[in-house]
Amino acid sequence: YVNQRLQREVREWCYNLCLEEMPKMVQEAKEKEDWQTACYLQWSVGRSFYEGHGAYTQALEAFEEALRLLKMVSKQSEKEETNLLGWISLVYHSQGQYAQALEYHMKSLAITQAVLGEQHASTATS
Repeated sequence: YVNQRLQREVREWCYNLCLEEMPKMVQEAKEKEDWQTACYLQWSVGRSFYEGHGAYTQALEAFEEALRLLKMVSKQSEKEETNLLGWISLVYHSQGQYAQALEYHMKSLAITQAVLGEQHASTATS
């Protein structure tokens, strides 16, 4: 019992520490104009700390900011953009907002089709 309680307390402490420090790290990357790092960190905040714990509003904000940052990367990766659009779609779906989920899914699919073509295996599974 003590071990489980200690593990739970350590997990909660780590979660709170990361939740406090990650935004600072994102800000530091933005100040250095390291958009790729800022994007990755912002995506991590959305995925690990918000969406993974049911905080969907904050997850959407984090993913939208990550998408905005991704567009600032000079060599934007379509794969990264489709991944972010997919995460946004999943969050909307988790909230029962199916129209918005479909909208973001279709944006992701359109990019995948444009880059890979309609017959590519990745397009079929999108």
